[in-house]
Amino acid sequence: RTEVVKSLSNDLDIPASAEIVMEGYIDPNEFALEGPYGDHTGYYNETEQHHVFTITHLSMKQKPIYHSTYTGRPPDEPAVLGVALNEVFVPILQKQFPEIEDFYLPPEGCSYRMAVVTIKKQYPGHAKRIMMGVWSFLRQFMYTKYVVICDHDVDARSWDSVIPAITANMDPVMDSLFIDHTPIDSLDFASPVVGLGSKMGLDATRKWPAELIGRAPDCSVTEVIDLAAKEAQLREAYPQIIDCYFPPQAKDHSMALVSIDKQAVGDGKAMIEALWHQMSQFTTPKFVIICDGDVNVRDWNDVIWAITTRMDPTRDTISVPAGATSSKMGLDATNKLPGETEREWGTPIVKDRKIVAKIDAIWEQLAIIK
Repeated sequence: RTEVVKSLSNDLDIPASAEIVMEGYIDPNEFALEGPYGDHTGYYNETEQHHVFTITHLSMKQKPIYHSTYTGRPPDEPAVLGVALNEVFVPILQKQFPEIEDFYLPPEGCSYRMAVVTIKKQYPGHAKRIMMGVWSFLRQFMYTKYVVICDHDVDARSWDSVIPAITANMDPVMDSLFIDHTPIDSLDFASPVVGLGSKMGLDATRKWPAELIGRAPDCSVTEVIDLAAKEAQLREAYPQIIDCYFPPQAKDHSMALVSIDKQAVGDGKAMIEALWHQMSQFTTPKFVIICDGDVNVRDWNDVIWAITTRMDPTRDTISVPAGATSSKMGLDATNKLPGETEREWGTPIVKDRKIVAKIDAIWEQLAIIK
């Protein structure tokens, strides 16, 4: 057991080994402006009114150690805490839902805004039941905007395994679930209003016969396609494209990740529709994801970070129902301009280049990683 002692200002017990102890009170009627602070989401948050904690007593060891983390664009130091908590949540969820094989909160998704779940599927519609279970069973997942459900043989912790499942097993419209006006993290400036936004669930499991009714067939690509040449053609056709990438994990090249130099309201969605047209000449363009120029679309860490921080799923997703082939979905993961949102948009945290260069120069001397 942890040794405890009485606090100075009241009868509460505190750990005797504490480095620093702050005691005081919170007046429920006293507020003050907080921020903007750099936060674990990778942005400076909005200036907001928050409760004030008034310190009346401060005690510490003779040589106290101040424990802290450097907050920045994830994955970062606080993300390590999320990795540890992830392993705590898995057995709790499995007790309620024994069919869950694994549950993963990607650090690049701020460690809570996206969950990838693998299940031993037992009946049609099973994936959507798990989505709703994740959102409702534990309060910790109330702010999880995206839930991706895959089969048990998919590695939930590897995008190289998850992306093939998404592109092979999904009709984007039929296999997605949107819920509007749900509780959302107040730090999520992409939501339409503070504390209220939408959620998206993706069913990337293999479909049972009942789930295939009314579904358009996939048109498999049989010819060999020079993807590098296609990427170059798109960059030439649309000068605002910074980079275009067809991830090799995607079945039949049916996913495109594109970064653009966004200049005007609607540029992101306009680019989605343009790419649908261009891609339809050589594949079924199931998924198109548009990001800003500060996102490396060849790095899933960057792409997932943009999706989870710069989108409200309902507002920023456009889709076309299935016709002769599968439906299409476009995700506008760009920063939103005035006219696209009424919220004050977050400013990405950018590390000072001089400081980065200084640390790089002495990195070997620090011997932090062995």
